[in-house]
Amino acid sequence: MRLSVLAIAGVAALQTAQPGQMTQPNVIVQNHGRSEAVPVDIRDINLDKPMRVHVLNGEAGSTDVLPVRPVRQQWEYEMAVVPAGRDVAAVLNARGLAGWEAVGTTVATENTTILLKRPR
Repeated sequence: MRLSVLAIAGVAALQTAQPGQMTQPNVIVQNHGRSEAVPVDIRDINLDKPMRVHVLNGEAGSTDVLPVRPVRQQWEYEMAVVPAGRDVAAVLNARGLAGWEAVGTTVATENTTILLKRPR
């Protein structure tokens, strides 16, 4: 597969108007069975506009629909204890960068306990 992708990139590089100009991002992946499935995760992509994706199922020109099955989201949970006087927002911002989101709080005189979750 690596040779196929490199060959496509090499041909695309020849089609630019000027050296160093960006080319269209085209990638072809061919799977010949279930054991060659390629998982795709686009949660970390931050785009200004929706990303266009074209999926072919089977042979080129096929009108078969891509099979889809619902999967239950599994979550990981964590407790964050913030002592009184400490900035709660700073703690949440730091945890948020690691993918955590707050789903519940308990406030006491000596501390604030926050329940966090993120996808597994």
